[in-house]
Amino acid sequence: MNATLTTAELAPLLGASTWMLYELAKAGEGVELPDGRVVRALRVGRSVRWPAAPILDALGLNQCSTGRATTPLPGETQPALDAHSSA
Repeated sequence: MNATLTTAELAPLLGASTWMLYELAKAGEGVELPDGRVVRALRVGRSVRWPAAPILDALGLNQCSTGRATTPLPGETQPALDAHSSA
């Protein structure tokens, strides 16, 4: 998992349009998360990125000790557990 999310990755997580997120970033405003925190965009050159940790935490998609998200993000699949591995 990357430390940041692109606007295209964030939009479906928040049920927002990419246009709205780009406009908020352009205006220097942040996105209010379900837990009330406000997260502002990060400009990296011409690209707009959003900090992944507070967003995924607020949505209940935080990282587990293996470094994988506990719930798959849209478009991701959870790998099947090996019959010989312990959960």
